[in-house]
Amino acid sequence: MKTISFIFLISYVVFGCAQKSFQLTDELKEISGLELYRDSIFFAINDGGNKSEIFVLSKKMQVLKKVEVENVKNRDWEALAMDDKYLYIADIGNNLNLRKNLQIHRVSLKRLVEKEKVVPETMEINYAEQRDFPPKDNELYFDAEAMIAHNGSLWIFTKNRTSPFNGKSFVYEISFSPGTSKNITKSFEIAAGKSGWLSDSFTGAASYKDYVYLLTYTQIIRFKWKGKSLQKVDEKSFPGFAQMEAITINNKGEIFIANEAHKWLGRQKIQQFQWKK
Repeated sequence: MKTISFIFLISYVVFGCAQKSFQLTDELKEISGLELYRDSIFFAINDGGNKSEIFVLSKKMQVLKKVEVENVKNRDWEALAMDDKYLYIADIGNNLNLRKNLQIHRVSLKRLVEKEKVVPETMEINYAEQRDFPPKDNELYFDAEAMIAHNGSLWIFTKNRTSPFNGKSFVYEISFSPGTSKNITKSFEIAAGKSGWLSDSFTGAASYKDYVYLLTYTQIIRFKWKGKSLQKVDEKSFPGFAQMEAITINNKGEIFIANEAHKWLGRQKIQQFQWKK
């Protein structure tokens, strides 16, 4: 779970061009993951300390049902990803870089749509580059809140917490293997900037065609796949800070961003807008 301790009062619209804004139920005050299924319904989760459940939302962000994810604990659920068959839940929040029980769960999309309860398949992961728990202040690379599915793999983008802050995010490719525990090795590094973790650490990710959209509290950065690496294309900045925790994109390229509730920054909501050049 996360707390933003800066702050000013801000009333903003993403990029000044939001098409729609949807207030969310109080049950999603700590929304941390969002995926859009067949451009018709959304899946959403809360982060750590909340129930192990998936919210199914209408296009107007009304709760259609809640699906219990059985036999697993929500230690710090921070991201969702989706392929043609499965929804993946990333229990990878690791603010202090102390955890040794990171997990990814997957549930069948068919069962998720049809049932009220699902039993997930689970794999455990460990970062091969992390040798100390916690590492030194200048090696705090192992928190994560952003994950996508792309070309048959899952990709995790870590949230930099180094001091001094250097802006690096480690990117890990994962082949999901249920019932296993894997040491995963860094594939490459990318960076948002060096202004600090509040503005330049990744809090969400979405995949659309050949692009990856990475979210921070102040901007979205768009990357394009170049082989098995990513090249920065452009970025869009927000007028101010907000606790933006999740991002997904529909088949028209319209972007949906989920905000967690914050006592100074407002209630939980989802904003929809079109990326404009």
